[in-house]
Amino acid sequence: MKDKMTFEEFSSQLPYIDWYYYMSDDPHAYRAGRDQVQHYRLVATVRGGEWQEAFKNEEEKHPAP
Repeated sequence: MKDKMTFEEFSSQLPYIDWYYYMSDDPHAYRAGRDQVQHYRLVATVRGGEWQEAFKNEEEKHPAP
């Protein structure tokens, strides 16, 4: 993975990603939000440990229906 994001950058950006993309009626906004969440999930999975924990903790604050 070529993402050079530090853990501090990663964790500070988590609250601002589009957690509610699935509520959009606009297909472009839906895809963009979905891709953004998937990207951060992949970064967390690849980096493991505290990265995964930070992602999981933020994801739990924004539950899908």
